Amino acid sequence: MLIVLNCRIFAGLAFIGLIAGIASIASAQAPTVDSTDDSAFVQADDEPLMSIEDEEEDEAAAALAAEAIAIEQANAVIAEVTALFNQLSDPSFNNREIATAMLIQRGEPVIALLKDLQRSTNDPEVLARSTVVIDSLEKNGLPQRVDNFLKHPGDVELHQFWGWPAFAEIVGNSRSSRRVFLMLLEEYPVLCNERLQVTSQLQSVAKDIRANISFKRIQFEPTSVADAIALQFLMLMMKSNTPAEVESQTVFLTSTAPYSSHLNDPRVSKPLKKLTGAWLETVQRSPLRPLLISLDFAIPEGRQLAMRVLQDNSISQEDYILATQIMMTNGGEECLPVLETWLTDERILFEIDIVQDGRPQNQSQRFQDLALAACVAIRGLKMTDYFPTAKPHLLRGYLQTSLVFIQDTSIDQRASAFERYANRDQSASGSPAQSN
Repeated sequence: MLIVLNCRIFAGLAFIGLIAGIASIASAQAPTVDSTDDSAFVQADDEPLMSIEDEEEDEAAAALAAEAIAIEQANAVIAEVTALFNQLSDPSFNNREIATAMLIQRGEPVIALLKDLQRSTNDPEVLARSTVVIDSLEKNGLPQRVDNFLKHPGDVELHQFWGWPAFAEIVGNSRSSRRVFLMLLEEYPVLCNERLQVTSQLQSVAKDIRANISFKRIQFEPTSVADAIALQFLMLMMKSNTPAEVESQTVFLTSTAPYSSHLNDPRVSKPLKKLTGAWLETVQRSPLRPLLISLDFAIPEGRQLAMRVLQDNSISQEDYILATQIMMTNGGEECLPVLETWLTDERILFEIDIVQDGRPQNQSQRFQDLALAACVAIRGLKMTDYFPTAKPHLLRGYLQTSLVFIQDTSIDQRASAFERYANRDQSASGSPAQSN
């Protein structure tokens, strides 16, 4: 641990010491040379030549000496910073104030050490004061770090936004992705500055974020895009360990403004849709709103959630309708086996009243009807060959915003549609004949 701390804080110190050590050794050994005396540059006959091995040994010795000096100096600084850290709990208020001020004077190099020391205490006063020191130091150096981040996003050691690699893995490393990351940094720097990997750490951060969002509501302040980004990012890191209340709040913030409106903002829509798509695949509970998000903003990854929903026989009517709509717009061939299991489900989904042959008639819409329509769409078949009266919806294929998606389709026509789909391979050479 000591070596790690030394490397973190004084990575450049050993190099400086090495240069200084070699320079001092060289200046002490070098003879004084008169630039006008050419004989000074002639090797004396009786002076032995230094071998390459001797030179390398001298350089190695100088480097080891410089490294030892650097380690000694680092140990001294570590001891001093640790003493000041412990002084933050001193009974004297003045001593605590002095320790706080002196730590701030030490500058950015002590940030990593202070964060390590924070893990060794539960003292509220020490944690509060050291956090003030860290925030102050990070804020002072933030403009330069942001500049380094924008110019060299891949050099994490340079800009020290340790959360960026995990974030970039989800949304990509584009200009718009970095813009979204800076939106997160503005409100939730802990997600950007820290390496958050332990579940307890993630849950603690999630608790703080939810508390901040609740405080906004108490103060009648609007929620922000960063609120939803932060919770989605946390859910992706927590995976199956996400508490129900965190998922519920994330769903709400994602489905409402201002986040939902930014999904159509060309400056940030691409990374936000990638983030939302990855998040949709982790949703475990209450899929209704997430399904709506996927459908309304054409997020292809929502079909994974729709697949999971359709594999549940206890699915609600609303969830079923949205899941089949998603399959129609974003479904792929891998979705067909799941959909085709619903083709024999004759449970009534809803009922509609139509007029047929001049007589009012009550007609039920069944689960199997929507499944068939989705299968037809995925296979690229012509919808009106199966449902002659179906009319396309501008946004959602053949499924209407209301629950009626196949209007005035007779019982005979519907039965014929299922038969045609079952025999589609035999009739692939021609369009299926429409029934009367």
